[in-house]
Amino acid sequence: MLDFDDLIKPYGASIPKLAIDQTEDVLILDQGVHKMRYAYTRHIAPCVAEGVGGVWYPEMMGSSMATMPVYAPGPEWQALLSAVPGSGIDGKHVGTGNSVAMPEGEQPRFDGDIPIITARAVGAGRLAVCGIPSGYHVDSPHNFPEAKRFLIDGYEGKPSGLQRLLLNTMRWLAEPSLATSALGGAPSGPHVLEPNVPRYPVDPPVMWANRTFPPDDTRLMKGLIGARTACSIGRGTVAEYVAAAKAAGLDFLVFLEDYKALTPESFNALRAECEAHTSDDFFAVPGYTMEDAAGSHFFQYGVEISLPPPEILSRDGLLLSNETPDGTVRTSTFESVHFTMTFETLNLRARRGRYLHDQSPVFFLDHRTFDSIALVTWHDGKILEDVCDRFRMLEDKAFRIIPTALALMDGPEDVARALEAGWVTRMIEPYETIPDKVLRKYMAPELEWWGMIDEERANTRRFRFDNWQYGPPFQYISNGPVVHAWTASVTSRDPQWRAPDTEIPPTADWFRVDVTGFRLRIKVTSDVGLDEVRVMDGPRVIRCWKCDGAACFERELDLMHHQQMHLGLEATDMNGGMAVCGTYCTLRLDWCEFYCADRNNPLCIGFQKDERGLAYGWSGTLYLTYNNFQWGGTSCYLGRWWYGGDNLYPVPKNPVDDEIFPGDGGVRDAGAGMHVYIKVPPLDPPEYGLVVTPNQELISTDVSVDTFVVNKGFDRFWPYFHGKERTGFGLFPVHDTRYLEYRHTKTVFRPRPYALTTWIYEGELRLKQDLGISAPLPFGWFDDVEKHVLYRNDGSHVLLPGFDETPFSTICRPAIFINDGPDFLLERELDPQCKELGPTNPQYGRLTFRLPVETLPKAGGVTHVRFFAVGGSSETVDPDVGVTMRAAMGLSGAPAYTVTMEKGTILDQRLLLTLNGAGEGVACRIPHAELPMALPVVVEGMNPNWSVFLVDRARERWRPLGVYQDKAYATIDTLACDWLLFIGHPITASDLKVVLNLAQVGAREWVLEAHNPTDRDLTVTITPSHYFTLLDWEGETLTLPAGASTVRALAGKATNLEKETSHA
Repeated sequence: MLDFDDLIKPYGASIPKLAIDQTEDVLILDQGVHKMRYAYTRHIAPCVAEGVGGVWYPEMMGSSMATMPVYAPGPEWQALLSAVPGSGIDGKHVGTGNSVAMPEGEQPRFDGDIPIITARAVGAGRLAVCGIPSGYHVDSPHNFPEAKRFLIDGYEGKPSGLQRLLLNTMRWLAEPSLATSALGGAPSGPHVLEPNVPRYPVDPPVMWANRTFPPDDTRLMKGLIGARTACSIGRGTVAEYVAAAKAAGLDFLVFLEDYKALTPESFNALRAECEAHTSDDFFAVPGYTMEDAAGSHFFQYGVEISLPPPEILSRDGLLLSNETPDGTVRTSTFESVHFTMTFETLNLRARRGRYLHDQSPVFFLDHRTFDSIALVTWHDGKILEDVCDRFRMLEDKAFRIIPTALALMDGPEDVARALEAGWVTRMIEPYETIPDKVLRKYMAPELEWWGMIDEERANTRRFRFDNWQYGPPFQYISNGPVVHAWTASVTSRDPQWRAPDTEIPPTADWFRVDVTGFRLRIKVTSDVGLDEVRVMDGPRVIRCWKCDGAACFERELDLMHHQQMHLGLEATDMNGGMAVCGTYCTLRLDWCEFYCADRNNPLCIGFQKDERGLAYGWSGTLYLTYNNFQWGGTSCYLGRWWYGGDNLYPVPKNPVDDEIFPGDGGVRDAGAGMHVYIKVPPLDPPEYGLVVTPNQELISTDVSVDTFVVNKGFDRFWPYFHGKERTGFGLFPVHDTRYLEYRHTKTVFRPRPYALTTWIYEGELRLKQDLGISAPLPFGWFDDVEKHVLYRNDGSHVLLPGFDETPFSTICRPAIFINDGPDFLLERELDPQCKELGPTNPQYGRLTFRLPVETLPKAGGVTHVRFFAVGGSSETVDPDVGVTMRAAMGLSGAPAYTVTMEKGTILDQRLLLTLNGAGEGVACRIPHAELPMALPVVVEGMNPNWSVFLVDRARERWRPLGVYQDKAYATIDTLACDWLLFIGHPITASDLKVVLNLAQVGAREWVLEAHNPTDRDLTVTITPSHYFTLLDWEGETLTLPAGASTVRALAGKATNLEKETSHA
């Protein structure tokens, strides 16, 4: 398929990666980092001007693409729409407030008017090229208010004629063709009139994971990062350092000069010398270290790196700061200067990270605008800092931040000294040609449009030094073991999303286990002998192999995506040396959470494929819980909770009905919300702010579970914190909270499309000291929008009409909140802006809920709160949906479904079906039932060391389930059929410590791994469950050596999946 530029190039046109800078009729909205600029023009060609007074167009749209000029200098081209005469070109901001890298090579010049739409004759017809992205007009999302403004409504009282202009243009383009009577009459395709929302392809054919790997990388690169020359505070030259590095067998050397001692002239000389000493076999990379006004230390390096501009520096020009030279505040959020540095100054053509973490008051979790982290820092014969033990905690949040070792060298002789200390940075390529398609896929497709990456650049070795990194774990650090292979193999079943990460393409059938399988390859060597090799899932050790001094460890491991994992590799040798590798983040592409490549925003995907193949639920918070403020709204730790509250929005987003826009977030809230917001009274000393630290606990096919803890505070009056109530994202010092600690767990079950959603919210309020509170404690509020209901424990309820009494319709969907904890006091809180409305008006103030004094915990005690939240879609038209739901789901009597138990016991049927599996599992029958939601199921008593399956016994199908705190979670659609189920361990062992992993790798092929994580040999009996009948195997007794795995290839019985495969 031709690239768009290649398509129009033969006709003498191009769309350069530049932005328009109109000089008048511009509306500017400054949102800090994200700036919006809308421009208005009346410069329209007469042939398409009928009925068009003027046109608004997106000149700059925050982090989204906006208008780019059309370069078509030939006389055969005619401008149909142009910017206001006298407008210029902005080569710095290519349609985005975060800025974009300038494309390489000479840029075209616009000497006259700047065309936005231009056209020419081609043969017997006509061709037009438009620089306004189609997402704002012909290809806009189904419900996108901004597009409607550009097309029709306009701004500031001036309507926009873009829609009329486009229709006129199409009519004008068609004139030559219509005159021939040779075209027309073709019927519209069946999907033309369907809403413009994401459409997902049909499920891929059954294809099991590829179990072979390309050859291991033989070009293992080793180098040091941190050389300092006479250009700043060190000694020697680049040439002397490179000679020492080559003599020591290194493949690269990164220079990190001290910024405070650099001058523009010395820095340019450094860059020139590095370029002169770089070849295909050795890389000399320029860079420097800096500090910011908060006290953080950070490094950055890259082949094309540049110095920061004066406008983001302190008065003395030495620190990154958000104060101007005259002492005024440049931007309301301190982290904005880091965004400017990363996106504008460095243009993402660099590597960047923090170091000396314990010398900074900034929270260790905060790595926004960085792609790397210094786990070890060495200087002058000493290890200044080693935070390897905290790295996996970071990776458990899906950062995929790159491990780095710094060796701060003061002269060329320090190359040998640093190598004696042992720590080096190494690189290994799991796949040679496609390692960074993940970057394009997850950060933003605009990266290619902006010119930041391309195929040719991504396939060069220098790419690892001159581009932002986000994706597979290509880099690791070591002071001993050498990692030759740390890679994953999936399949080519979904070429559109193909990447070396373990990603599961969207399928409508949750029982398609072939797409959930993947295989890891590990190879580690050591000249002094290996001690242990460990595979981690975040901070949890899931495999620990004892090597007993072996020179080489090599293993391939079959796994199933039972839940999202953050897989890291660590190895130790007999001398205490260690290798720490980056992380594979396993993702299910219709139900996952991950960090944006700037490590600032946790992104969420949570959608269903409806019967038409359209996405139901999309982006933002929808069902997943980690990102409370949609895209662009939270970070790994978050100060904004103090004013924004902990949000519950159970109404699912649906791109057919909801507002969608091509910016950070993608969607707006679909319905009313509940906000947990604890507000302590004034105390001395005060607690100015609370910081949220979220954790991603479990994301599986069926459920998402997240937690957060509030145990840090911040000072809103810190000199560089100018956010007032809006704290920004938290690049400021924090401290332990003085008075309280709050923890929450939010569980969201994956819903059936267009049915009610199910959320469970649980909170723990712990007081560290007696606060002397004598009045009810403010705990949160409800949105005063649309219709929602609060149910009390006794079944009574309060209707909260909000601003509008609109009946249920496609624009009013129910959000139901059920209190399942201590009684709260409801109170209408005065809103000063609505004072004139009077106290009887529902708009008089928002409805708050407060915790009575008698329910507050004593010092050291805990108060538990629990809420159920249920949300309806536009298909929910029952005005008594709350009553209907309570009756059906066992909240006001027996539920509207039956469960017949063969094994296990029922613990509860209030909203959730909670069962006790007693260490093995449950077997039951659930007949077809007309429930308003999918049935959420929790099975307690599961062993997290063993695989857990949901088995559809009647249809011989299964799927893996996620486990959190010894509980397995599942979602059952009782409308689909009668269910004969087994939920539990397909295989058990006589010793609970043994790890059992069962993976299906073919139609009748299974692999069982039994792993002994202990320090002593174990003899165990392994037995298949009576209710798991898919294996032709009766179990066996094994002797498992300490720290070893035994793998068995098992034969399976013919199943329906095999029959479907044969039929295909």
